[in-house]
Amino acid sequence: MDIRELVKKYEQDIINDTIELASIRSVEEEPKEGMPFGEGPAKALQCALAIGDKYGFVTKNLDNYAGYIEMGQGEDIIGMLCHVDVVPEGIGWSSDPYKPEIRDGRIYGRGVGDNKGPAMVALAAMRAVRELGVPLNKRIRFVLGANEETGFRCVKYYREKEGGFTMGFSPDGAFPLVFGEKGLYNATLTMTLNGEDPKTVIKSITGGEARNVVCPVCTVVLEGENLDAIKEGFEKYNGGNEAVKTKAAFENGTLTLELTGRPSHGSAPQFGVNSISYMIDFLKGYITDSPFVNMYSELIGLCFDGEKCGAKCGDQYGDLTMNIGIVYTEGNKASFTIDIRYPIIAHFPQDVMEKAFTDAGCVIEHGKCDKPLFVDPESDFIKALHSSYVEVTGDTKSQPFTMGGGTYAKAFDNVVAFGMCFPGDTGGNAHMADESIAISRFADGCEVYVRALLKLLEL
Repeated sequence: MDIRELVKKYEQDIINDTIELASIRSVEEEPKEGMPFGEGPAKALQCALAIGDKYGFVTKNLDNYAGYIEMGQGEDIIGMLCHVDVVPEGIGWSSDPYKPEIRDGRIYGRGVGDNKGPAMVALAAMRAVRELGVPLNKRIRFVLGANEETGFRCVKYYREKEGGFTMGFSPDGAFPLVFGEKGLYNATLTMTLNGEDPKTVIKSITGGEARNVVCPVCTVVLEGENLDAIKEGFEKYNGGNEAVKTKAAFENGTLTLELTGRPSHGSAPQFGVNSISYMIDFLKGYITDSPFVNMYSELIGLCFDGEKCGAKCGDQYGDLTMNIGIVYTEGNKASFTIDIRYPIIAHFPQDVMEKAFTDAGCVIEHGKCDKPLFVDPESDFIKALHSSYVEVTGDTKSQPFTMGGGTYAKAFDNVVAFGMCFPGDTGGNAHMADESIAISRFADGCEVYVRALLKLLEL
């Protein structure tokens, strides 16, 4: 049977399975007994494994950290790795993010593109390979994690229990394929909010829900002197960026400022408008005695390349990016998260950056550094994947590349990100409002994965 004809047969199943899985709000929450990342991620993992059961595959749930769907036999394992957790829904949706809708040939809903739709496409590829009747001399194991967006503890748990793979790919990146991923540095920094005897007191600063999303809305509450002038200035402020929107209101002797920017994935902060950074940019003109405002202005500002704090670096595979995803206050302490994607080859001056922040009065907590990923683009493994993409699309112009986003590939050897975003596709909005995926790409992606699995079985 022709592969294209075969995968088209599964298209409606992919649509239905994606909608079912994306109807579950699988944002990490407080853990419960037997649910290490909360009820939502556990429910989504169980749903995905149940779909695998429905299609007659072997499945295993690893204590709601992760699970897998498997077929074949042998010592060698071809891994496919996806995740069922999602980032918070945020604001600005034109429909309920957890009641997926089909409009204009796309499915809209949180997680349909990142990563539930691609997961169901990969599962359909397993069905197609099985139906083709080729010898399964290796195991094909489709791993599903429940904590990709917030820490990778899911696949670390999987690795401890089950080990690694002979080779594999994650349908959580882009085509033609990603042979390198930048390093990842995450930390929470805390320091003093207000100076001694301030004339204008910052009561609170809040913004953001995820470290790896450009913060869309930041809110500040002030009390004390000069509030009328601050309100007037804020209502006129946009920081030279037309995407910035502001509103201000008095209530019970305090002034509340709300600044709206534009979210984007934390690995590409240049495509967003960070509401935290613009809020601080405004405040520095009116509040000059806040250690936090002064530090942020001097070491971060409106930049997203780390230049002000000494982190800036780059190589032929890309430059460092820095995203401030979350800010919050407790008493007279302000805390914020840093998400840095640093170059694959160039030296990341982590010590210089951390010294700049500590010298300014910050305490660095929960600092974590994950090394970059690099797989030889000339290897038979990479060539097999790339040729599968070319056979389906005829696209010889697009070449394998590196990216800033971090996928499960980083947690294993000989694993790379491979699809599902195609060159030139727009409108997916991963991590943003109105996240969507084009139904027309289901058959394309599924055929690429079928051809790739067939080639990897022969290596």
